[in-house]
Amino acid sequence: MQIPYILLQIIIAPLIGALACAFLGKKLKKNLGWVAAAAMLYTTILLFLVAVQLWVQGGSVTEIYQWGTVVFSLKFGFLADGLSLPVALVMSIICTAIAIYSINYMDHRIETMYGREKPQMFSMYYSLFLLFPVGLIGAALSTNLIELFLFIEAALIPSYVLLDLFGYVDRHRVAMMSFIWTQAGAAVYLTGAILASTGTGSFDVSSLSVLSGTSLGFWVCLLILIGFLIKMATFGFHVWLPYVEGEHATSIASILAAFVGLGAYNCAITLRPASHIFRSL
Repeated sequence: MQIPYILLQIIIAPLIGALACAFLGKKLKKNLGWVAAAAMLYTTILLFLVAVQLWVQGGSVTEIYQWGTVVFSLKFGFLADGLSLPVALVMSIICTAIAIYSINYMDHRIETMYGREKPQMFSMYYSLFLLFPVGLIGAALSTNLIELFLFIEAALIPSYVLLDLFGYVDRHRVAMMSFIWTQAGAAVYLTGAILASTGTGSFDVSSLSVLSGTSLGFWVCLLILIGFLIKMATFGFHVWLPYVEGEHATSIASILAAFVGLGAYNCAITLRPASHIFRSL
């Protein structure tokens, strides 16, 4: 049986879970974590079903959606193949495990920081937490430079807020430091993506090969690469990451480790179509 819009469901399921968590916090309190875990378990099962389909039938699963107006139009695509699907599946499994781990950990953390009189903090945590898998899985399946940018931001923005709300002693300053560094990386990456569209007429990752042998292609690849390296806190751009890892709640710190791995994957899939640009200049 073919499940309709399965890749879109994989992205939407955590969003629906986040919406449910926003309204159920006062009633369920720490047990709200089971709602988040259920949403992630559903997402993981869907990814396993796609994996079985690819194993049996081979090829890939692609979904394309048009987004925009008459003046401005953008195609958002999801691609699950032998490279992107394992990454998305690993991200989903990690987020599912952390949702379960968070049930007792965040119960203690919220009681320590805010006391029992603020059960709405459970809603705040789990609603924002479920944006992580949306961003991480979405970035793994993206086929479009702007789409990729939006999903990465969807994974990073809750990180700042959760650090500020549930981090440790110096959480406010470190959250601001993290925001500034990652947004600097976002600006550099977005500049490269816009430059790419001026040369190719498209934001599709696969269209980057059109820039082969051009000086524009060199600058596009360089800007995209530097943008990712800043977001990944790679050596040379790493000064902020030890502070973030040290101040974040333990459950979120493990998400950041997964995000760095995803950044390396995104470098590979984004620059692979244009890898020969550097050799041709």
